[in-house]
Amino acid sequence: MRAQRRRGPGGGPGARGRGGGALHRGRGARAAALGPFARRPAGTTLAANLTIVGGMGGSPATLAADAAHAAALGADELRLYHAGLAGAADLEAVRGALRALNRSAGGRAQGSGAASVPLS
Repeated sequence: MRAQRRRGPGGGPGARGRGGGALHRGRGARAAALGPFARRPAGTTLAANLTIVGGMGGSPATLAADAAHAAALGADELRLYHAGLAGAADLEAVRGALRALNRSAGGRAQGSGAASVPLS
């Protein structure tokens, strides 16, 4: 997981946290990766970057829980990586997780599944 901070929806200069799949290494690793970035100026975005391919260290089966935890730590955007390499089982798990996230957000979640999906 890489925590990434950027200005506004158009991008711009940003800062990246320590990478390497921290969201998939547990709650403590998520807190360590996102925590320093959660205190940010207004108008910036904190993206939780998740690998969704099981064979690449991702965990599509826990995507909804991982995304909810990232949101609780301050992430307001979710980015899913390597969907083009995911197999059918991984993609079906991701579809289910995104549907659940959208329902929990009252239908306000946006994105294509390969792009950014706001969490709040």
